[in-house]
Amino acid sequence: MTPSAGVRRRALGVVWIATFLGGFDAYIVNLSLPHIARALQADIGTVEWVVLAYLLAITSFVVAFGRAADLWGAKRVFLSGLLIFSLGSALAGLAPGVGWLVVFRGLQGAGAAMLLATGQAIVADVFPEGERGRALALGWMHVAVATGFTAGPIVGGWLLEGVGWRVVFFAAVPVGLFTAAVAVRVLPPAKGAHPRPRFDLAGATALALGSSALLLGLTWGPQAGWLAPRTLGALTLAMLLLTAFLAIERRAAQPLITLGLFHNWSFSAGLLAAFLTFVAMASNMFLVPFLLQEGQRMAASRAGLVMIAVPLMILWVAPLGGRLADRYGPRRLATAGLGLVTVAIGLLADLASKGGSPLWAVAVLALYGAGAGLFQAPNNSAVLGAAPPGCRGVASGMLVTARQLGQMLGVAVAGALWVGRQAAYAADGLPPEEALALGLRDAFWGLALIGLLAVTISWLRGPSLSSKIPRGDRERHPEVG
Repeated sequence: MTPSAGVRRRALGVVWIATFLGGFDAYIVNLSLPHIARALQADIGTVEWVVLAYLLAITSFVVAFGRAADLWGAKRVFLSGLLIFSLGSALAGLAPGVGWLVVFRGLQGAGAAMLLATGQAIVADVFPEGERGRALALGWMHVAVATGFTAGPIVGGWLLEGVGWRVVFFAAVPVGLFTAAVAVRVLPPAKGAHPRPRFDLAGATALALGSSALLLGLTWGPQAGWLAPRTLGALTLAMLLLTAFLAIERRAAQPLITLGLFHNWSFSAGLLAAFLTFVAMASNMFLVPFLLQEGQRMAASRAGLVMIAVPLMILWVAPLGGRLADRYGPRRLATAGLGLVTVAIGLLADLASKGGSPLWAVAVLALYGAGAGLFQAPNNSAVLGAAPPGCRGVASGMLVTARQLGQMLGVAVAGALWVGRQAAYAADGLPPEEALALGLRDAFWGLALIGLLAVTISWLRGPSLSSKIPRGDRERHPEVG
């Protein structure tokens, strides 16, 4: 039975606040890193672990928490995530040194993983299929993230200059606790929980350790070199652990992930398209700040204002994309959004090599944001719609994992392309400014090719959203029906 409109709106509001909090916290903490480094007398290599510990915790645990939501109910995991996130935030604000700060950021990331694994699954459960991608459903999840990203630099700058870096963490505590108190009352009771839950601890451990090793390898590669012993060791360990994870899942009575989900091409193509898209989107996260500040000689404050064009466009387009996806199907909208993102990356390559006015940079980034807004809500709706109700927590977690791995790999690929091509142009005798610009151009074009591959996969997913789970997997995962 579908919940009433009032229940759906209240549930969406609670999830929206939690999602906004995650986006706001991520942006404001990144902005505070220079202040933390000075206050705690830490070098950049150490301070970057304030961010990496958070990302590692999310990527390592999000699928396991998604499976826990399928077994015991998304509401319980969501509430636990709010409380753990709030506790981690409070402890981070009290951290006596950078080492403890990294530890508490990992705890905060574990809470964030619970929220990310369950938020979209809750929305997918309370909204019927015909409304799942509309402005009152998944589209608003991306509006929440974009709002957090937009508010982060504004509020964060005021807090950092007026109060200090510790208040950045303390600010999340009352919001998290208030949201938890409201969620207890407004979220519908857990449904679809497995009658005899058996959590796949061995699979969860192998996946968490394998994902952590993979992220460490992707982090160390650009820094120490891809052939450095620690990089090769981490990537080899990741391959062994993830292979062991697949073997465990094939034998588990109630596996962490129903591997039969991947027999559904719509599901697999949506995940792969999301992964490749976030690899390509490293152009905005990593390269654009250098393009604007180093290539276009903008001041940091002006560059920040230019970059706000991306989340502002997502704010406007994401609800529209969700509504149109329900009318025309997610494949067309998601593919069109990816096409706009890819075109925008190509225009950024042209901007890097030929230059342009700040207004033109804003226009290109606005096109980029419009494409991102059109893609994400329809694609997530398609992936969650392709998963049976008893597997939506895992599906939501896998979407988050695809995003995190894509972002990490994208930064590594973008950095390697830029540094390599810039060095090649410098070796040919070009002036440093021209070598930097052409190196950026080539890096953007490389990411545009990855975006083109994502466009192709998104279109080839086909129109079907129905989930077809092989009989053997249905017997081991009875909750999928």
